[in-house]
Amino acid sequence: MGGKLFLGNHLTLVLLATCALLTLFFVNGAKQFLPTCDSISYDDRYLRDANGEWILSADGIVIRTPCKNSIPFAQGILGLKVLAGYIPLIFCAYYLINDKKQLLFLGRLLVVIAIICCGLALIQFWMFKTGRCQGTDHLAGELLFKPTIKARCLVGGSALYSPSQGQIRMPGTFVSPWHWGWFLVANAAICFSVAFSDSAFFWRNCGLFGMAMVFINAVICGQRLALALVQLSKNNPPVTYDL
Repeated sequence: MGGKLFLGNHLTLVLLATCALLTLFFVNGAKQFLPTCDSISYDDRYLRDANGEWILSADGIVIRTPCKNSIPFAQGILGLKVLAGYIPLIFCAYYLINDKKQLLFLGRLLVVIAIICCGLALIQFWMFKTGRCQGTDHLAGELLFKPTIKARCLVGGSALYSPSQGQIRMPGTFVSPWHWGWFLVANAAICFSVAFSDSAFFWRNCGLFGMAMVFINAVICGQRLALALVQLSKNNPPVTYDL
């Protein structure tokens, strides 16, 4: 049994490392050969068809010519270093949870953290809505559609709040909207498991409340991926356990 667990854990590590290295060489490595954005003239900055007309995306936005602003391969190495820092956390959680009591405690702790973070994000949205935080709606051009640290409000980092353009991407308690989106995705599953699998009635209700908070934040923060996965998690059958 110990040998199988050892082999299984190493196989997972090999798969993670393989995917990371493939991304490094075939995604970041391919971008390394692109011309720098500064070297492209204004006329060549956007893609054109055979007639010289600009090529538009499905949303009607002009497609820019692929270029690089920095060193993509070095950025990939930095990302690989960050991933390597998370690997010990992944396997530590596997080895440190020894029984159902510890698993229940971890689930309850994560639900409490999710509720606190979502509560702060609701306050952040209220401050944007009431004008206590300015957001990005007063800006012009492409700045209306980009998160910026200057729009930071209460907690978190870069925010995008341009309701006049239908653009709202709030960071919650994280440094950017996409970090917050993945936090909501993860806690959709965690709150679901606690809501339908915990042995205590109080904590099952906390899990349901956490799911509601995650769903509300996915809507008001403009996190479409999190909103879709919250719904998906509701269709998965729960696994019950008792102490």
